Amino acid sequence: NVIIKRELVKDFSKRQLIGSNKIVNKAWEISVKNIKKQPIEIILQDQFPISTQKEINVDQIEKSNAELDEETGILKWKLFIEPTIEKKVQLKYSVKYPKGEYLKLE
Repeated sequence: NVIIKRELVKDFSKRQLIGSNKIVNKAWEISVKNIKKQPIEIILQDQFPISTQKEINVDQIEKSNAELDEETGILKWKLFIEPTIEKKVQLKYSVKYPKGEYLKLE
């Protein structure tokens, strides 16, 4: 009785080539809808990409008031949702990397 969707926000997400680097912008919208007859409390988690290579840079742009663990990149939202209500949070980031590299950022 809880519906959760994670969708790519197309109007923000794009790829660019600047000099010898590629920049990929991604935005995700996560919606949680409570279709129960009583309110719920839920902990929602997602993660920013983490780079272990110095030539790959991840910039965190938006986290919709989530608690962020800087070391792991894990985001945590504590949501209280009334019956029949839908709440949405966003996660936005930018990744800059050398154009010869291949990264999967889904």
